Amino acid sequence: MSTFSYDARHARVIAAGGFTLIEVLVVIVILSISVSLVVVNFTRDEQSLLEEDARRLALLLEFARDEAIVGGQPLAWTANLEGYTFARKPHGGRWQQVDADGILVSRRWTQRSKLAGLRIAGVASAAGEPLVFTTSGINLPYEIVLAAGSWRVTLAGDYAGKVRVTRSIKDAAAAL
Repeated sequence: MSTFSYDARHARVIAAGGFTLIEVLVVIVILSISVSLVVVNFTRDEQSLLEEDARRLALLLEFARDEAIVGGQPLAWTANLEGYTFARKPHGGRWQQVDADGILVSRRWTQRSKLAGLRIAGVASAAGEPLVFTTSGINLPYEIVLAAGSWRVTLAGDYAGKVRVTRSIKDAAAAL
C-alpha cells in the first residue's frame, strides 16, 4: 500500500509541473554563462578589429603582387583618406582601375580603420601616390600605417612582396 501512496504523491508533483529552486538556479547559471560568452565574442575591441583590417589588406597586397607576376602586367595600389583602389597597366597602355575582378576591387576604409601613413622605399609618400607591383616580383619596400582611434598598426612589405603586420601600438598623442 505504501507503494501506491508514493505513486499518487509522485503523480501529483508531476501534474503540478513545478520546478525546484535548485533546478531554476542551475538554468539561470547556464543561461548567464552562455550570454556572457556570446557578448564577449561580439564585442571585440578596437585593437583586434584594426589588426583584422590590416591582415586583410596584407593578403590583398600579396595577392596583387602575385597577380602582377602571373598576369604579366604591373599592378598598383593607390590609397587616400576615403579608401583604396587597384589599377592595372597593360603593355604600353595607361593605368586602368581594376573593378571587374572580384578580389582587387575598390574599397572604402572601414569606419574603424583609416590610412595614417605611407612610406615607399623609406620615403614618406602622399596619399594617392601609387605603390607599384612589377611583373618581375621585385618591388620597392613599403610601410603602410593604419589607425583606429589611438591604435596604430604597420604593414611592411619587403622586396620579395612578403607583407608583415606588426602588432598594434597605442599612440599616446592620439589618445589625448
